[in-house]
Amino acid sequence: MNLFSPSGFFVLLVIGRLCGSEEKSFELTGASIFYPPSNCSDHAYSARNVIATRLQIFRERNAFLTLPKYKSGVPFSIGSMQMSSQSPPLVKPVLEDPKCRSCKADVVDCADPQNVVDLALDHTNDVLWALDVGVVASLERPNRECPPKILGIGARTAKIVYRIDLSEVTTYRSRLQHLLVERSSGNRIHLYVSDAAVGAIIVHDVVADELHRILLPRGVASGCRGATQPDVLYLVRAIGKRNATSNAAATSSSMIYFTYLCSDWLYAVETSDLRRAKPGPFVHRVGAKDRKIILLGSDNGSSLFFRAKGQADVYAWNSETSFEAENWQLVARGNDARLTTHVVPASPTRNKVLWMIESNFHDYIKDALGTNGSSVVIRRVTRL
Repeated sequence: MNLFSPSGFFVLLVIGRLCGSEEKSFELTGASIFYPPSNCSDHAYSARNVIATRLQIFRERNAFLTLPKYKSGVPFSIGSMQMSSQSPPLVKPVLEDPKCRSCKADVVDCADPQNVVDLALDHTNDVLWALDVGVVASLERPNRECPPKILGIGARTAKIVYRIDLSEVTTYRSRLQHLLVERSSGNRIHLYVSDAAVGAIIVHDVVADELHRILLPRGVASGCRGATQPDVLYLVRAIGKRNATSNAAATSSSMIYFTYLCSDWLYAVETSDLRRAKPGPFVHRVGAKDRKIILLGSDNGSSLFFRAKGQADVYAWNSETSFEAENWQLVARGNDARLTTHVVPASPTRNKVLWMIESNFHDYIKDALGTNGSSVVIRRVTRL
């Protein structure tokens, strides 16, 4: 079956221009999804419940988006978008939702994605990695339809080439949130997943097909007292040093920077420590947070992007410097009506050109959207 056939779902986008000759944007709403009208007319679809939150850029021609099934009435959870302004502005799903394909609401195929919440792109092998939590309607009446898994999807073919069951390293309490991919020495591919409820990072060696979980120190959740459970556990991979302030001559290495939204500190760990699967990896404090921050991504180099909770401006921090306000660079001014949820470079070789996805997710959470649903903008910004 051709998953990009006209019979599949598609989303119309309005292509606009931002200030600056090199910047452009794409806009969409939940109401932009066109549902097959005849043979699947009995399947529920709610424009107000559809929102795009994460993205990956493939060869600067296509964007892959997550459409998480936080609420009922979301027909599919991965979509792709043509990014050339010369091409028809259409979004089509990478994989059709099995419920729509069969037109039977009670049919669930766990081999296909159920609720994808994050994406990571392996640019060398053209594989799109998707984190599927298996739980749908998580903001309404959570329903576990399938075990949690990671799917490897051909970015060119839309075919599933890997299925990694995460059941053995998760529990009923697990809340999987963020996914990273790394190609290390020896051409090995490793995947990293944050489990916010357990306080852990899950590691998978794709080549060896080995899976393990590293529990983080209890102190990582410092500042989260009073909360019924730790909230979002953000992960971002960048090139950095164990201690950028005290040892300027230290060798840079691949690091994962992480923090709970409610935590007082930003932490880091070398990915080599995580891959060894030894207890107690060397986790260190990077710096104190003077506000709650949301980690948004990196440029595949030493720059991390973040914003303050509830604020729209996006900042960059060079991870080879101390984590202090004097080292934060304003990258893009935001629109208070929409907040950025993800920042990615245009390509592995063009990390000065960034793509950001913004939405009124805060209104979505409060169920304060109009009939057209969410307001999402994907825009390109060139760093100075």
